[in-house]
Amino acid sequence: MIFDGSALIGRHTRIDEYTKIKDSNIDNFCIIGNNVIIENSAIMDAAKIGDYTHVSNSILGRKVIVESSKKNPTRIDSTSVIGNSVQIMEGCNIRSTKINPGLIIPRNMRYRNEFLHNYEDVVKLAI
Repeated sequence: MIFDGSALIGRHTRIDEYTKIKDSNIDNFCIIGNNVIIENSAIMDAAKIGDYTHVSNSILGRKVIVESSKKNPTRIDSTSVIGNSVQIMEGCNIRSTKINPGLIIPRNMRYRNEFLHNYEDVVKLAI
């Protein structure tokens, strides 16, 4: 793993190989996969970030799960705010978007400058 700039890593957090963390905070009990990039972001307690995820300039709440793979990576950036217990499936691209707690975002969804209040918004506001 590579640390660049300031990084605060909580206790009992696992960070896998080839992951880069730059100017970010990762709280307690998180699991960060392989080849993940986290920059200028805050990851709250018990979040699970899958392999090949890229998170920048964003906040991920407690118990957020982000699924991602080398073949279908997930990207969260541009001051996105993800509420507690949100599950994001692989291949999503979330930019400047806020997501209320507890929502499940299906595979390959794209959002830009949106606020997802409920499940109706998850489908209606996708681009």
